[in-house]
Parts: sequence; C-alpha cells; structure tokens
Amino acid sequence: MLKILHCGGEKLNIPKSEIIRYAGGADGETLNFAVEKCLTELLPKISCKACYDEFDVKSDGETLDFGFAKVKSQKLAKNLAGCRRVVIFAATLGIETDRYLQKCSLISPASALIAQSTGAAAIEEWCNNICEILASEKAPMYLRPRFSPGYGGLSLSIQKDIISVLDCNRKIGLTLTDSLMLTPTKSVTAFVGLGENRENCTGVGCTACDLKNCAFRKKKTCFEQEN
Repeated sequence: MLKILHCGGEKLNIPKSEIIRYAGGADGETLNFAVEKCLTELLPKISCKACYDEFDVKSDGETLDFGFAKVKSQKLAKNLAGCRRVVIFAATLGIETDRYLQKCSLISPASALIAQSTGAAAIEEWCNNICEILASEKAPMYLRPRFSPGYGGLSLSIQKDIISVLDCNRKIGLTLTDSLMLTPTKSVTAFVGLGENRENCTGVGCTACDLKNCAFRKKKTCFEQEN
C-alpha cells in the first residue's frame, strides 16, 4: 500500500560537519558562521515529503522484475540478492528549497556553494530518516543499502516508472524532466531491499558505493532493526 511521509525542515538533524564536507572546506569560524546562517534561512523553507510502496522482486541474472518495470543492473542485482520484496521510495525537500538555492546562486558563488551543500546534506538526512522509519516498520526484516538510479550502472530511465507507479506528481509534487532529472532538484528515488537476515546489509550511501576515490566519500553504518 502506498504510504506518504512528511515533516518540516526544522525536524531534520543535519550535522554541520556534513555540510562542510559537501562544501569541500575545513572547519573554521567563517565557514561555520556561513553554515549557521544558511541553516537558519533554509530549514523553515524545507518541506520534507516522501512516498513509498513495497513490491515483489524477481531476479534473472542481472535482470530484475518489479512487476511494474524490468531493469538490468549487475550492481542492483547484487544489492538485492536473496530479497523477495523491495521498498521503492521517492523523497524531496520541496520547491521552496529550489527557490532558495536559486536566490543564493544570484548572490555569490560562495553563497551558492553553502546553499547547495546544505541542501545535499538535508536530503541525505531526510533519506536516512526514511530508512529509520522503514527499519522499524518492516521488522523483523533487515534493510539492504538503499540504491538510487544513476549509480552503479543503474540507468536513470527507471525513474520514469518509479515516478509513475508511486504517483509522485500528485502525492508529493515530484516530477521528471525530459533529461530524466528530478524536480525539485533536491530529491531522491531509491530501492531498499528487504532481507531476512543481516547478510549483505553492509551500509548505505558511501559504504555501498564502489567509487572509492570520490571526494565526498565517507563511512556510514546501515539502518537495520535490532532484535
């Protein structure tokens, strides 16, 4: 059954260290002040929304069948190995976030960098919150690392089917451009496999990604329901 989540930006616990990491800077008084100012301005404008549903998944080698669509991806097939069910979600920070980012881009490159970095950290935190909710809701199943289109060889074209099957436009105001980019821009779609044990529950985000030399790489534990 399709479910919808929502909360205000003030509910997000965004680590300032994450914003600074996305900005590529070192901790310092000036940068900390800029981050604090951005958080004060941006958080009230953020409208966190998400919709998700659970689907059967069948695997034939690298080809995965979700019922509403088929996709070929070696990395996603490995991620979902052994899973018979998968949660697919779409999440966004809302259009007001985009408007704030656009405003900052007109002020200065520095303002734009801090705003974009704050937005990136905010959508990551919102996705983490969604995974925590799913871990509790889907227990005693364990969550596999979330996996998004555009990574690990998974084509962005699957987002057309995700946007359609989750009715994202009507439910959370999320659409797709002709170039397969999500609008609002600070948005994510993702697959989260449901496993019967901890096997292959190795992490989310960076720890589930093969780009070892990425400048934004970090270590992070997976979200899973403890017994």
